[in-house]
Amino acid sequence: MIDDWFWDGGSLQLDPNNPNTVWACGNTTGPDRFAVARSTNGGGSWTRWFPLGTPSGNTGAEAMVLHPSTSNTAWVAGYDTNGLVIMKTINSGSTWSNLSTTGLGGDHFTDMVIDPGNPQILYAGTNTGVYKSTDGAQSFQKVSNFSFVTDLLINPENTTEIYAGTSNAGVFASSDAGTTWSNMSWGLGSNKVYMLAIDTQNNFLYAGISENSHYKISLYTSIEESTYSTVEAALPVLSVSSNPCVSSANIDFSLSYSQQATIAIYSISGRLVETVDSSYFQAGTHSVRWNRKQLPTGVYLVSLHSDELSVSTKMILL
Repeated sequence: MIDDWFWDGGSLQLDPNNPNTVWACGNTTGPDRFAVARSTNGGGSWTRWFPLGTPSGNTGAEAMVLHPSTSNTAWVAGYDTNGLVIMKTINSGSTWSNLSTTGLGGDHFTDMVIDPGNPQILYAGTNTGVYKSTDGAQSFQKVSNFSFVTDLLINPENTTEIYAGTSNAGVFASSDAGTTWSNMSWGLGSNKVYMLAIDTQNNFLYAGISENSHYKISLYTSIEESTYSTVEAALPVLSVSSNPCVSSANIDFSLSYSQQATIAIYSISGRLVETVDSSYFQAGTHSVRWNRKQLPTGVYLVSLHSDELSVSTKMILL
C-alpha cells in the first residue's frame, strides 16, 4: 500500500512490457514533496524516490509517462518553487536528470502522453494548453489555441490522432499530430472533461464530465450519446432522407419538449459548413428542407444541437 505516502495529485502507470511493474507519482504530506515510487511485484512492495531532494518550498509530481519499449525509462512532470519541472530516469529510478522546460507555459501539469510509435514525441497538458516535444522532452512547443487542458489521449492505432479534454470548452481533436485542432464538443457544452478513453475496436471516444455524466462519441459518424439516464430519456431523433443526396434532402428530427434547436452541416473533420436553421421549435416531429448549393461531393455530418443533447448523422453528397 502507498496510500499513506501519496496524498494528492499524481499518476499511476503500468509498464506496457511487464504488468507486474507499476509506477506512481504524486505529493507526500507536509511539506509537499515531488515523489515517485515503483513496484515490480504488482504493488506488493515499493521503492521510493524524491528526485528533487528536500527543498524548502513545496514541490509536486503531477504526470508521468513510461517509455513504450524500454522499461527502465520514465518521465515525471510537476513543479518546484521555480515553476514547471520534468525529471527523467533511464535506469528504473536509480538516478534522475532534470530536463529543460524550454517552451512550456503554465504553472501546473495536467497530463503527459507519449507516442507509442515514436518515443521522441511527447505531449504535455498544462493550464495554458497543449505542448509538443519531438526530442524526448528536451524542449516543447505550444500546439493548441485553447487552454485549461485536463486530459490528453493518443489513438494507439493512429498516433497522429490526438484528443484533449478541457475544463471549460469540451473536447478538441487533432488528426495531424497537433498541428491543427477541431472542437468536437457537440452536446458537451462547457462542462469540465475529467477523463478521456478510446475504444479502437468500435471507434468510440468516451468523455467523463462533471455532474456524473459520460458521453460516447462515434469517431465515424460523430454521434454523441450521454449515459446519464435523464439525458438518455430525452434523446432527440435525427435522420436525413434522400441520402445519398444529389441536390436536396429533408432533415427530419424529433424533440421531446419545446426548445431552441439548430440544424447545421459540418465537414467530416468537424468544420462548420452551413447553418440550415436555428429556431425555437415546438415539441414533436419536424422536417427541414435543405438545398445543396455549391458543396462538393463527399461525406458530411448533419447535426442537431438543442437544449436536450446534440446528435449528428452522416450524409453523402454525390
